[in-house]
Amino acid sequence: MRRLIFISLLLISGCATFGQFDKNLPELVGNHIEEVNYIWGIPDGTYPLGNNIVYIWSTNQDFNISLPRQTNVSGFVGTTPVWGTATTYQSVPVASTCTIKLMTENGYIKDYTYSGNLYGCEWYINQLKKYVKDKQKKAQAETQQWIDSLDIPE
Repeated sequence: MRRLIFISLLLISGCATFGQFDKNLPELVGNHIEEVNYIWGIPDGTYPLGNNIVYIWSTNQDFNISLPRQTNVSGFVGTTPVWGTATTYQSVPVASTCTIKLMTENGYIKDYTYSGNLYGCEWYINQLKKYVKDKQKKAQAETQQWIDSLDIPE
């Protein structure tokens, strides 16, 4: 049953993975916190930690998903044996959680942590992945523009 729940959540969550999060979160280090506000919106909270400020983005949602459950049935209609399968649906509670903390010094990100599950963090993962991809495309275009501007004789 747990395997079926896991597979269902994986299908719901699409292509987002924690590996992508681990790969892309370091791209935020050194950026100003306003960049992250552009990616994820205004944080849910902040708190001071020494000379630093920690920004928090968080989601916590409980919901139910319906999972199919097949049962083999058999019996008799009169004296004739019959068999088949019946499908019923079972409602299963699921918790969707994610908490991301970014530590800043003078407004610049210097460290991060996150916790939660894939379904809860999916939106944050996908938004960050899109941001990093767009940033890389922009850097490649700027590099190509610089190369094209060079006057190199053939």
